[in-house]
Amino acid sequence: MIGHSSEEPAGEAAEERVEELFDRALRLPPKQRSAFLRAVCGEDGALRRELESLLRADAEAGGFLPELAEEPSQEPVLAGEIARGRRLGPYRLHEKLGEGGMGTVFLAMRDDDQYRRRVAIKLLPITMATPDHLRRFRTERHILASLDHPNIARLYDAGATAEGLPYCVLEYIEGEPLDVYCDRHRLPVKERLRLFRTVCWAVHFAHQNLVVHRDLKPANILVTAEGTPKLLDFGIAKLLNPELAASSSQPTLTWHRVLTPSYASPEQFQGRMITTASDVYSLGVVLYQLLCGRLPLSVEDKTPREIEQELCTRQPPKVSQAVISPVAPEAEATPGAEREATGTGQPSPEEVARRRRLRPQQLRKLLSGDLDTIVAKALRKEPQRRYGSAGELAEDLQRYLQGLPVRARKDTLIYRAGKRLRRHRFAAAAAALVLAVICSLSVLLFVQSQRAELARERAESVATFLEEIFQVADPTGSTSRETSARELLDRGARRIPRQLQDQPELQAALMNTIGNAYLGLGLYAEASPFLESALARRRELLGEDHPSTAETLNDLGVLAVQRRDVERAEELLRQALELRRRLTGETGPATAESTHHLAALLSIKGEYERAEELFRRALDLRRALTGPEDLEVAETLNGLGVVLRLRGKYGQAEQALTRGLEIRRRILGGEHYRIAESLNDLGTLYNEIEDFERAEPLFLEALDIARRLFGEDNLPVAALLHNLGFLHQEQGHLEDAERFYRRSLEVKEALFSEHHERVLSSLGNLAALLDAKGEHGPAEELHRRVLELERRAFEVDTPYRAILLENLATNLRLQGRFEQAEVLQRQSLALRQRLLRPDHPDIPRGLNNLGVLLAQKGELPEAEQTLRRAVELRQRLLGPDHPHTRRSEGHLRELLRKVEESSEVDNPAAD
Repeated sequence: MIGHSSEEPAGEAAEERVEELFDRALRLPPKQRSAFLRAVCGEDGALRRELESLLRADAEAGGFLPELAEEPSQEPVLAGEIARGRRLGPYRLHEKLGEGGMGTVFLAMRDDDQYRRRVAIKLLPITMATPDHLRRFRTERHILASLDHPNIARLYDAGATAEGLPYCVLEYIEGEPLDVYCDRHRLPVKERLRLFRTVCWAVHFAHQNLVVHRDLKPANILVTAEGTPKLLDFGIAKLLNPELAASSSQPTLTWHRVLTPSYASPEQFQGRMITTASDVYSLGVVLYQLLCGRLPLSVEDKTPREIEQELCTRQPPKVSQAVISPVAPEAEATPGAEREATGTGQPSPEEVARRRRLRPQQLRKLLSGDLDTIVAKALRKEPQRRYGSAGELAEDLQRYLQGLPVRARKDTLIYRAGKRLRRHRFAAAAAALVLAVICSLSVLLFVQSQRAELARERAESVATFLEEIFQVADPTGSTSRETSARELLDRGARRIPRQLQDQPELQAALMNTIGNAYLGLGLYAEASPFLESALARRRELLGEDHPSTAETLNDLGVLAVQRRDVERAEELLRQALELRRRLTGETGPATAESTHHLAALLSIKGEYERAEELFRRALDLRRALTGPEDLEVAETLNGLGVVLRLRGKYGQAEQALTRGLEIRRRILGGEHYRIAESLNDLGTLYNEIEDFERAEPLFLEALDIARRLFGEDNLPVAALLHNLGFLHQEQGHLEDAERFYRRSLEVKEALFSEHHERVLSSLGNLAALLDAKGEHGPAEELHRRVLELERRAFEVDTPYRAILLENLATNLRLQGRFEQAEVLQRQSLALRQRLLRPDHPDIPRGLNNLGVLLAQKGELPEAEQTLRRAVELRQRLLGPDHPHTRRSEGHLRELLRKVEESSEVDNPAAD
């Protein structure tokens, strides 16, 4: 394949440096080269002499582009006679890469005394040496010489064979066609748009240099392994420069049938004037194909007249409709490309969407609207109604990616307002959320108060408070940047103590609200003082037996759950549940809420059976109160699904999680953090059962929602990045996994101190990944650092410390340091047995890992006993079909095989 310029220097770093500088010098006009050499060589006389020698040799060989007055090479080359090892000047041919209407391309190597480089040589065979083809070939070399752009394949040299046949020496691009690259890497739509936008700018550069490509298609746009697109093959391009055109080419009319029908513009088929608008049309076809996996119109098995009629009269379906309704077989399908049959040879809608990490309906929804409009404008039949340039198309795609109104769409107040809300959706959502809470408080206070004047004063206080909090987000104010949730909360938090001292009940209510908002952002240290203050105020003002006091007890319990202070969490949540049962009854909404949160705590504690029981009770209560289609019902379905997954009840878990997601989508719309939560939990389920193809799109959609709502640096984004890292680690994609883990860690370190549990968790997972990569030395250092940070953060023993000890033990076991590993593994197990309930699933985990270690040490009897205990506990606690159970059973089977082999060696059979 033609692709990235792959240079092969003689073998030393210094030679690579010489080659790089020589290439850079060749790109400069001759008059500027001396100044360049002075700048880069400095006092290094040897380097300068070497570069000057190369430049002289290049000039003596005929220069970069010898004015088309080529000197013939030393060996005649005829069509079909080129074999491996033949030379063209300083280049030795290796193999044929391909051939087409404008010549044959060979892989070659410059291997003279100057330097070595892999190149692609395009040669016009003698069978094509007509005056017309010779003019076109020379015109292509003129074109390439004028196009020095990082996304266009470079021309290095030119020459002619002994028979006077021209050839050109091109940058060798080792890459894949644009569509194949996107599908093989399963790039999401936005990543495809970013890649395609780069192509548009390369085409725009060619247009600025008065060149129309006229054959834009994925096969002529290769993408390197580094993800860089390169534009190739200007063989049928048209020069708009009258001087060059007059001397180098024929009129356009005789060329217009040299094209690729699937990607050609109507005017190309009709033989009309070719302008930059023709390339814009072809770009529209490529974009259509990248987005929906199909071509806009079918040209297969049609005569030229039928193709012209199809192109010039029929309007293609919208790109969003083509996802669900196939429109045309794909032309030029790449050999070997995977495909799910639809009866027409096309990929199915499910396969098209999967390649974009979505489901068909999700892809259709994403493409509808602005992308439909952008593609339609590029594909207008009339050239003057298309985008004015490839650059304008690129700019509209950029506006779409930034959430700005696109220029292809009619500008209306409603459209602009919708775009503004999407760009600032979190500030708007935060404002709406707090406004709704405060307005609810105002109504409550009004109902509770029999004095209208007092209610009016409190409402005015709320209004003033709200206005000052969100003044910073006023679009007419002095600030021009997006207001973050943290800024809004901090602003409100600073005002509560000094503004509402004369209204302590309202002050306590708002403290509770602010505390919960901090809690939602994962800012637990900031949430704690507000919730603690709210509880103290409410106890003082309202007494212990009051619904508001019970509310804050419940919220503090949820905070304790998040901080993994399970003992205090259970105390607070049970206290809140008992109080709410007494005040509002066994079936009240507050009772249902506390039952739900207590179930979540028990799930964290590993008491899965009891947690499932409480989730089902909360689900029954909430369905009875609100009906089956309610957000609180969805919340409990999600919690139930998680605990069912932990119990290994995957079918039931999938049903509960899917139902919860459906309810949230129906009520909340397309983008809401609760939808992201459901997507994450369902993705985690699929990840655990190793259904990675269904897991990854869910994680990516959740990540996209979280980024749109909250930006880059926040806890939900960090959590999803971590889960994507784990998914890739499970698939063996360790480099991708490390990239996700490190980005997650960056976000957490920006939010929390180095001692925070979430930071420690990411560091621990990164260390485990390094172990998986075989980098045990760096992994050990990181394991020990995490353990030390945890000991500094927590003065008492914690279950998390047991995990860290076990991780370090695993690292030492992988290094063969079994004695040290055993000490740490036994410490970890003892810590779990002391701190956790006997039926906690982390205890058989510790037994399993100890058994594996003992087996590797050769202590087979104790290893067998330990593994049998692990299998027994996991079968009872998790069920026989749980992956952890099957893993322990596999370890035991392997051990028993080892024991049997050992027995055969010790007791050989008699002859």
